[in-house]
Amino acid sequence: TADPSIASSLKFLRKTPWAREKVESLYLFMLRDERRARAARNDPA
Repeated sequence: TADPSIASSLKFLRKTPWAREKVESLYLFMLRDERRARAARNDPA
């Protein structure tokens, strides 16, 4: 479907290792990027 439910998306990610790895990598990238931005602003976590 064009708009999958959260449950079906999670099921897909659990069953599909390559997709899970991509999502995990994206999450970690975004987390590091946010930390870098905070450090650049000198903003405490």
